[in-house]
Amino acid sequence: MDAKIGVLGGIGPESTKEFYGLLLEKMQHSGLIRENADYPHIIINSIPAPELTGREITEEQIAPYVEGVMELDSYGVDFIVVVCNTAHLFYDRLQKASEAPLIDLRMEVTERIKAS
Repeated sequence: MDAKIGVLGGIGPESTKEFYGLLLEKMQHSGLIRENADYPHIIINSIPAPELTGREITEEQIAPYVEGVMELDSYGVDFIVVVCNTAHLFYDRLQKASEAPLIDLRMEVTERIKAS
């Protein structure tokens, strides 16, 4: 696989660990991975960031997420996955910080629900 994947994680390091394991498992089971050279280039940017659980989220709270996305974008990733459900509420703000497309969890879930 030639894609360079950016993963914004660390916002709950356990979810990042689980995502990474599931991603590789799915790729192996789909036949995309047969030997070590088949694994994609994956860059995980594990950031310390505040939880986005308050009623009103400030720009200061979102700033580490934006900076994390910008850093991944600077590595020339083909796309970015944000491993934080709540951060997807700020998808538009995060996408503006990157030339690389961000996978929109809300859209992906909607499509899966429609398909099933």
